Amino acid sequence: MHVRPRSGALLLTLAAVLAALGLLALSPLARAAGTPDLSATVDSPRVLHGEAVPVRIAVTNPGPVYGYNLSYRVVLPPGVTYRGGAETAPQQIAGPGTGETTLIFSNLSDLSQSSTATLAFELDYDRARYDVGDSFDLTAQAFANDDPRQVPQFAPTASREPAAPAAARRC
Repeated sequence: MHVRPRSGALLLTLAAVLAALGLLALSPLARAAGTPDLSATVDSPRVLHGEAVPVRIAVTNPGPVYGYNLSYRVVLPPGVTYRGGAETAPQQIAGPGTGETTLIFSNLSDLSQSSTATLAFELDYDRARYDVGDSFDLTAQAFANDDPRQVPQFAPTASREPAAPAAARRC
């Protein structure tokens, strides 16, 4: 996610998918053996500079496979922190890069065919680091499996490289 405060307002606008840049990785989900293909979008409204940044990640399972144990991995850049707002608090891990934080939302729900699940939360950012007109990138991925006994596992330190092809977006 890319945040741009402008003219006293923190402007969050989603741009076209930029897969090669890897700025916001929303996987058309990890297609490991037994994993359904999913699609994801991120959206956030405009906020005034200094306010919390609301984030909404919607994941859709176009079918035909039922998706179990939907989990998310979100990498926050330096100076950006999880504020709250999600129904389930994430596990927070330092890294993968210096000053970055990885949020793991594990096993939040199942995702039947032709349905959508939404994860919503808020972020804070360091006002000394991000001033009016500045921006930041956010990397997010979602994972599910067609086996109800398999919950996506994440390494103690998150990798910059997604487990599957990723789409990138600028906000």
